[in-house]
Amino acid sequence: GYAGWSGTIPGNEMAKQCDVLLAVGTRFADLSCSCYKAGATYNIPPTKVIQIDIDPLEVGKNYPVEMGIIGDVKATLRDFIEACRSAQVTSTRDAWLGTLRTLKSAWEAEISGDRDSDRSTVTMARFFKELRAYLDRDAIVFGEAGWAQIYLFQQFPVYMSRTHVSSGGFSTMGFSVPGAIGAKLAHPDRQVVACPGDGGFLMTMQEIATAVQYNIPIVVCILNNLAWLCIRDLQNIQCTPPDRQEDRSVATTFVYGDTRGIAKSKPYDIDFEGFAKSFGAFGATVRSPEEIKPTLEAAFGSNKPAVINVYVGESVPPLPGWWALPTPGYLERELKR
Repeated sequence: GYAGWSGTIPGNEMAKQCDVLLAVGTRFADLSCSCYKAGATYNIPPTKVIQIDIDPLEVGKNYPVEMGIIGDVKATLRDFIEACRSAQVTSTRDAWLGTLRTLKSAWEAEISGDRDSDRSTVTMARFFKELRAYLDRDAIVFGEAGWAQIYLFQQFPVYMSRTHVSSGGFSTMGFSVPGAIGAKLAHPDRQVVACPGDGGFLMTMQEIATAVQYNIPIVVCILNNLAWLCIRDLQNIQCTPPDRQEDRSVATTFVYGDTRGIAKSKPYDIDFEGFAKSFGAFGATVRSPEEIKPTLEAAFGSNKPAVINVYVGESVPPLPGWWALPTPGYLERELKR
């Protein structure tokens, strides 16, 4: 699993417990490093880093390295493997793999409730399980921002390189739709799916017109929770002192009128299915788990650009890592501790 603020428990725990970390062609960007908070994803030092990169400016840029190797990854790893074969090493592999299996079992237990839920409402975890089961192994899936991006990192298996494309730590809202259009132009014979939240889709929804005009049959699956819910929740997680309650729904939850009375406000809900049809695209709405598979079949079978409005609940995925927001004083002290 991934390490970092949108990673998994096994990914983060193994990264922070290791004695030596082999970093191959990685920039150590904020996404995979939990915004560099010591002990959240890595403990560097005392963990020693061997970093391989073709760009010398990347080596040692964000973490100190024990050994920096400048070179093409494929050629360097070939020599690296030969060097390891000739080394005399006392292996602790079985104990290490046992720890990993224990962590993976705990992680599976934590996410299985949402993923395997038979409740009437769709969870993001359940949707991504159904999407993975439907898609070909070489399908290209785009994520962009919010809980939709985090769930995609955590709970959507990736089998081949360059089949999960994300805006990464930038979390660029609106990225997935135009990104998917570009990928479909490059690979017209492969399934291409964009998975924005409803807030992100609103940023570039007009590009469905481009897809229709030029017959670019992408499938957009909107994970619709009627909010910029990730912003609200992360503010609650990181910016609300534990000894008091604060309403973080202002300007993050889509309702009519005054958002200060959020519990009594009428939700502002957009008919994305109707929007898609008005553009000449395939449009559909999913409200229950059993509707996911037949709707995906209909969307891909239409051979048209497609928009599926998937209503999802407000369940929040576990965040084993750390994501930094501008923080008040009490959290600045926690970060330094």
